[in-house]
Amino acid sequence: MRGPLVVSARLSRVAPNRWDIVAIPLVLGVLTIIAVGAHQMVAPIEAIQQKPVSLDIANLPDYALRTTLRMLAALVASLLFTLGSVKFEIDVGLKRPQAIL
Repeated sequence: MRGPLVVSARLSRVAPNRWDIVAIPLVLGVLTIIAVGAHQMVAPIEAIQQKPVSLDIANLPDYALRTTLRMLAALVASLLFTLGSVKFEIDVGLKRPQAIL
């Protein structure tokens, strides 16, 4: 019979290093930007129609964020549709559903 399992961890492996300190604010910033963009995407259409589109340099990052989030949503929907149709073809027993993938 063996004794208790001892796990040792040095402080240098547990404590964040300088790259972690740089990465954490960047990741939190990206998550915040995505959350703000997602919140703006679900705004009522009346709010969007009241504000005219302008090519002011200050508005372009906001437009780019909305466009990128819409594109990602479309890609996810397309992937789900593709996987759903392949599963349907496998369930129905059609020939060669692997050729789609």
